[in-house]
Amino acid sequence: MQKQQSLRPSSVSIPLHNPTTKYYDLNVAVGERVLVGQKIAVRYNQEVRLPVFSSVSGIVRSVDSLEYVNGISMDHLVIDNDAKEEQVKARPLLKPYTAQMLRTQLVDMGVEGLDQNGLYTSLDFTNNINQVIVNAVYENAGFVKEDVQFFETHQDALIKGCYLLAEASLKPVTVLTNQRSFATKCQQAGLQVRLVRPRANKAWQVEAIASIIKQQPPYDLLSVGVIYTNAHTAKAVYDAIELGVPVTSTEVVVLLDDAKQQRIVETKIGTTLADVLAGANASAQQDATYFSGNVLSGSSMKSGEFVVHADASTVGYTSSVIEEDVCIKCGLCNDVCPVGILPQNIMDSEIREAEDRIYSYSVDQCVECGLCSYVCPSEINVLEWVRRAKRRVARGVE
Repeated sequence: MQKQQSLRPSSVSIPLHNPTTKYYDLNVAVGERVLVGQKIAVRYNQEVRLPVFSSVSGIVRSVDSLEYVNGISMDHLVIDNDAKEEQVKARPLLKPYTAQMLRTQLVDMGVEGLDQNGLYTSLDFTNNINQVIVNAVYENAGFVKEDVQFFETHQDALIKGCYLLAEASLKPVTVLTNQRSFATKCQQAGLQVRLVRPRANKAWQVEAIASIIKQQPPYDLLSVGVIYTNAHTAKAVYDAIELGVPVTSTEVVVLLDDAKQQRIVETKIGTTLADVLAGANASAQQDATYFSGNVLSGSSMKSGEFVVHADASTVGYTSSVIEEDVCIKCGLCNDVCPVGILPQNIMDSEIREAEDRIYSYSVDQCVECGLCSYVCPSEINVLEWVRRAKRRVARGVE
């Protein structure tokens, strides 16, 4: 897979809040100059307050309402990049560490988990944690690949990040990997390792986690005392603790035209997909469909103006137009579901808005692997209907 150089956009639009933290307080004003790593806002809800950092140095232009990855509009702080890359003073945590010191530093640096989709959880140490699992297999859409350069460049930091997670949680950390050499280095560092054989969907994660925790994983792993996160989060933990810097850039897999081409791009948080494509020497056709996530289980977007944020792992576009047919009730989606729920029944109930029926299904157990959509002979995005049902249930619980 082709690896691009780091992108330097002329401006960034940084999300000030998200669906879980709906409110924010600004720390800067329009016209003010900010530095890389400067705290520009605090987003919050009734339970948490988390800082928002600038990914570039430059001048604050405006607060604009832009499309977020879930398709709704949210406030973004627009900053014109002066390309000077001036940074605030780093604040590494001084040794010796205590678990509470580590947890506080992670909150102060805004590290909550760089992917919280599917089974991934936040770094929530307030629950009774029994186990931390780190997925050190780099995943992509429709297939699984490793970002070899990431592991080679950041291997030591990744392992130290996993070790710091063990110290923060006071519990063992198990690393999932398919590389024996990396597994050996993790074991030498005192980490537990589980060698896995990743497949082209997320069902293998369910199986691996089940073998570790000795039970079928629920959708909310925190409810059974498990933190599940990825290698990039482990690297962010190391950066926050040892280097004292927040996450201001991220690596994303860019899928071009139905995944015919794939590139790994490092870019600033707040870069638009249009800028990412331009930096990758690619451009979508006028009638292309943009997505965040992946073709199989991602979310379609209205335009290429939505921005890359900290937990975005895959973005891209497709020029194909898939015509959905009617559901023939073949039951294939029910058969392949790794957690044993009934996607076809859930979809039918959501279409009919039959709330009583929806509540009778375990929609919260869906891990959003996308297998239901993948096997559908009518080419229906079954997963999207299950997601809608999940949101309906979540609204009813609130």
